[in-house]
Amino acid sequence: SVYKDAYPSLKTSVTLNDDVTLFDPLTLEPVDLDIASANLDVLFIYANSYADLVWSEDQTLIPYIGGGLGVAISDATGVESEADFTTHTALGLTLPVNQFDFYTEGRYFVVYNEGPNLDGFTLTAGLRWNF
Repeated sequence: SVYKDAYPSLKTSVTLNDDVTLFDPLTLEPVDLDIASANLDVLFIYANSYADLVWSEDQTLIPYIGGGLGVAISDATGVESEADFTTHTALGLTLPVNQFDFYTEGRYFVVYNEGPNLDGFTLTAGLRWNF
């Protein structure tokens, strides 16, 4: 089966490394930050499409693949908020049990902006209720 969804993800926090330089989006000048106290919050909003990989009716674990396009709204210490184009690719496994699905998913994302692109990997596990 193929399903589609659009949702805002939870707000996540990204730790800045010492070799990261932030730029003011209006002047493109480097922003002087105390990196120890710097914080970058990113809200991801995606339109996604996923496809289950089913090869048998009595399959216990169902792998899936998916991806999405969206916007990442970032708010960094000392810099105005900005919105950038973002993409992600996801791979996961689902274990259906009655009305519930237990799942685990790995997701690689890239945020495309004027400075260096921000990318990362997330690993999640959870429970979905099918109604």
